[in-house]
Amino acid sequence: MSFHLNPGTRAEVDETMRNAVAAGGSVVREATGADWGGYYGYFADPDGHLWKVTTYGSE
Repeated sequence: MSFHLNPGTRAEVDETMRNAVAAGGSVVREATGADWGGYYGYFADPDGHLWKVTTYGSE
């Protein structure tokens, strides 16, 4: 199971990933563009729960 966050822009995805690491999480997959046009990455929170941060926004 994973939890999902859906910010509106790529910049917000990057910011969310940085904030997660600053709060003690770890990057599982760096945010990158997807074939379907979106942008996403994964992090694990300090308890090991997996979070996906994704957007369809292009800015």
